[in-house]
Amino acid sequence: MERRLSAAMEYVLAMLLTVGLVLGVGALWEPVRVSGGSMRPALLQGDLVLVRRGMRPRAGSIVLVRASGHRAVLHRVVAINVVDGAVTTRGDANEVNDRERAESDQIAGVVTRVVPLGVLLERWRGSE
Repeated sequence: MERRLSAAMEYVLAMLLTVGLVLGVGALWEPVRVSGGSMRPALLQGDLVLVRRGMRPRAGSIVLVRASGHRAVLHRVVAINVVDGAVTTRGDANEVNDRERAESDQIAGVVTRVVPLGVLLERWRGSE
């Protein structure tokens, strides 16, 4: 019981910190909740990431891709085309690269901070 209470308090503190950060720098940052397992183990379902808008990705960066006709995706950059700036991405848990490259105008930003709420949620649910 004490461990669950501690986990709940950690969760509340993380949320308060996140809200404060988002309100303070909303024009440059976008909070995004991770909903899926393609970026395990780097990102867990339930984690909250802060995406820096306008930042240029590098190989190894985690980016938020918004392509028309697709839902937003958080994946890691594995290659960047030097001619047109398009990036090849892949989820850490996936064995192959994404089929379509993301054009530079589809990159909404680069993940710069991770609030590990997924771990806290797993602890809360008792599935450590």
